[in-house]
Amino acid sequence: MVDRDIPFIDDDLAHTPEDIRRDLAELGRNDLFFFSKGILGNHDLTVQCHGPLCTFFDKHPARFKLVLHPRGTFKSTIGTVARSLQRVCRDPESRTLIANETATNAQGFLGAIKQHAESNARFRALYSDVIPLDTRKVPWNQDALTFRRQGAYSRPRKHAA
Repeated sequence: MVDRDIPFIDDDLAHTPEDIRRDLAELGRNDLFFFSKGILGNHDLTVQCHGPLCTFFDKHPARFKLVLHPRGTFKSTIGTVARSLQRVCRDPESRTLIANETATNAQGFLGAIKQHAESNARFRALYSDVIPLDTRKVPWNQDALTFRRQGAYSRPRKHAA
């Protein structure tokens, strides 16, 4: 169900029958390529190049994964931004640490996640249940984002990817 208190949602999706919205949201939770391209709007992704990468993230059971692709091929867009958001949509109680060689890079990834949560109309229409109603009442800044969830946690839990 679309939370009508959440502004900036996709009107077409908001007026789509509930069962279709539910199916699209479920597809996004389980298919990283669909989530990245169809929901987050990363239109430069291709089935030939990025499809296998997304399948690797979706299906490979290892907790840690090494991806070697050239610069500019959207590996961080998929593996860090889209996958972190997808994890929140799968389990709002999950906690994810984004670490990088520099804090500035990690904050950039977090900023991209924040941008989707705040202004991506498709994401907001399909996953309004994880978006905080008032971001002034939860950590919501360049260092941390707290999505809507039941628990209050002092530190991250170990998470098997």
